[in-house]
Amino acid sequence: MMQFCFIDTETTGLFTSYGDRICEIGLLAVDETLEIIESFESLVNPLREISAAAFEVNQIGDAELLSAPLFPQLADKVLELIDRRILVGHNVLFDNGFLKNEFRLAGIEYPDPRMLDTRDIARGLISSPSYGLSSLVGQFEIEVENRHRAMSDCLATYQLFKHLLALGLEKNYSSLEQMAGRYMIEPEKLFESLPDWLQEALEKGIEIEIEYMNRGNVTSRRKILPLSAFDSHGKLYIEAFCQSRKSKRTFLVERIKNVYPDRK
Repeated sequence: MMQFCFIDTETTGLFTSYGDRICEIGLLAVDETLEIIESFESLVNPLREISAAAFEVNQIGDAELLSAPLFPQLADKVLELIDRRILVGHNVLFDNGFLKNEFRLAGIEYPDPRMLDTRDIARGLISSPSYGLSSLVGQFEIEVENRHRAMSDCLATYQLFKHLLALGLEKNYSSLEQMAGRYMIEPEKLFESLPDWLQEALEKGIEIEIEYMNRGNVTSRRKILPLSAFDSHGKLYIEAFCQSRKSKRTFLVERIKNVYPDRK
């Protein structure tokens, strides 16, 4: 039977490749009936300062983290909750990437769980101007306190998943297992269908320079750091941090005309 662990992390910044770390983690272990078995939340001392941009979002200050446990002190509990469970998050590859990095830094083997992304499920089931968590929480009228803190966003993702499941059972699927199977992210297959350049960028957390044609057929060169890739209506997209815009952007892969090698 399927069991799940919902996750949300708050981080010092967006990029493990730049040394960013987890500063707060929230986990919900859930059984096959979606009843919560156990919850866990903790601040984490990241051994570095929180970026101004991250603080603006999560309001976690450096002083709060000085007495927080280091991640290796929490690793056994995290392993207990995620072991043999499907990891569920909103943009779960982001949380999984940071979690995997923490285990790597701690010298502890990471189990590489199967995953489900509520953002991908929402894209498959509903039409929305935005698939961010805030937008979807509003669309489904989910009450959330203390947004952008790990446990609050973890609970919001859990509630969103239950709403999406109800919608999926009404529209397309006969069971939770069938819907989960449709959107399951298998770690060993995660990058196999991606172009080599994108696979390498995602696996290593490296920036790439692209020539991109927008909807108006205007071409520009941009330096981006890919964060995740997803399929929507048969087309491959990248969510990435765009250095020229200084924010996250979504790129349609078929509009990327050239990829330039790193000349560092």
